[in-house]
Amino acid sequence: MLGSAMLCPQLLHAQETPLLPEEKPQIETRHTAVLERVQPGYVAPGIPLGGFRLAPSVEVTGIHDDNIFGTQDDRVADSLLRIQPQLALQSQWARNSLSLDAKGKIDRYLNRSTENIADYSVTGRGVFDINQATTLTTAIRAEGIHQSRLSQDIFSQTIKPIYYTQQSGAVLLAHDFNKLRLSTTARVARFDFRDGQLRRRVDRGLPAERQYELPRRRPRLLCADAVDRVVHQRQLQYPPLPDRVDRDAQA
Repeated sequence: MLGSAMLCPQLLHAQETPLLPEEKPQIETRHTAVLERVQPGYVAPGIPLGGFRLAPSVEVTGIHDDNIFGTQDDRVADSLLRIQPQLALQSQWARNSLSLDAKGKIDRYLNRSTENIADYSVTGRGVFDINQATTLTTAIRAEGIHQSRLSQDIFSQTIKPIYYTQQSGAVLLAHDFNKLRLSTTARVARFDFRDGQLRRRVDRGLPAERQYELPRRRPRLLCADAVDRVVHQRQLQYPPLPDRVDRDAQA
């Protein structure tokens, strides 16, 4: 973010977690030198639940942002408290794998309560070895997300961040032929964006229906509905043409 100050070295908007897990390497690396080995960090032992292991966690972060709307002019600064709970359930089976991951992100602003959000994401994954050479990987995800104020898809400021839900799924089938691996992937996703209310702008020189804040960022392509609305607001009013035109000459 340009011109932002934070209390911790953390990105304001993290990248989306991949839906499918990484494929297992076809040829595993052996005899790695000691200096080249990757030392894993600390991993919480978790709570054993039969053939599964439960790993709950929560992260609390304080953030200060001097331009929460990401605008060039009229910057607004505010501080927020971000709470990120997470619950991971992982199978401990010797062959196949099944996992469930639930995450949440709750933002509470100090002054701008309209920017408060509560997002969630629930992902289930399964990796099944059909035989020694064939592996089937499946994943499904359901999430509710608020669109970031810095998103490139935003063409006008709304009173509250736009909220949308997403349901997605993916299937990956891989088969190894000696040193050759063939794989195919199928993905499907469904999005449902909720309506948003435009932020009004006080301007006595404009009629009431046009007192809304237009984008002040770099020029962008507008959606068809927005273009139609702008054209109707700026169209010129011409007198109506007569129904019948008399072309007879006057003597």
